[in-house]
Amino acid sequence: MTQTKVSIRAKDEARTAKVGRRRIDRLLVAAIVAAVGLSGLAIWQATSRNSSTAAHGSASNSSSPPAVAPYRVPESAFASQPAFTGAAVTKFGQPALQKAYRQLVNFAFDTGWDPTLMAKTKTALSSRDFAAVRLSLSPTCAKAYDTSVTKALAGDKAAISKLEGSMFFAVGGIDAKGSADRTSTISNRAFTRAKFTVDKSHGQRLSMSFTAKATVHTQDAAGKRYTVLTGRALHYILVPNTGADANVRPFLIDAWGSRMQSKTPQAAK
Repeated sequence: MTQTKVSIRAKDEARTAKVGRRRIDRLLVAAIVAAVGLSGLAIWQATSRNSSTAAHGSASNSSSPPAVAPYRVPESAFASQPAFTGAAVTKFGQPALQKAYRQLVNFAFDTGWDPTLMAKTKTALSSRDFAAVRLSLSPTCAKAYDTSVTKALAGDKAAISKLEGSMFFAVGGIDAKGSADRTSTISNRAFTRAKFTVDKSHGQRLSMSFTAKATVHTQDAAGKRYTVLTGRALHYILVPNTGADANVRPFLIDAWGSRMQSKTPQAAK
């Protein structure tokens, strides 16, 4: 499918970050290996928001996983795009694809570029910090995800690399509480028009792929600030959600793949 270029600039709620005097974490630097090539991007600008706002309950509730605070993509970023076509529309219907598009684009940014998770130190991380993602996963996918999280927390390098392909965590030089000069942790979020197909490997599931990118702002121990251009090519296999929360998450992720791409850190201007 040829991606239609979208020129959209609208308000997006985003947290600000107090930039700590810590080094740029090696996990992020090690992942910076290739240039990002993302075309046909829908873009919206960031404004500040209270970082305590939660998407999935209160983080203070010890029985619940930490909340993933949402950066709702404005409806205008989707509404101006043309309707989807092809076999997926015939199978699932246009309304379902439109709902999946909105759900998964927001999921990609909420989980992939979450300043609260990025600001956590390695030693402070636990499985609870990754638990909110499970709300969007099918039981099969959740089981595989839990395995990756457990291995990553135990220091397995392959598992860490795999998990970082989908979300950043324990990145040095970042504090998600908010800075006096309103420096954003994440800026310039953008995403491409999705491509939908029907996956027939196990029944008939909805296959969705798109790319997303964002700029990460951090600084080293000497206080020098950097920006890092990051992006992910994302592929989701989705199944309809028949649970009580289907109105919030119309689809569940049954399989999930991503390829992280970034450029080398650049001194902030």
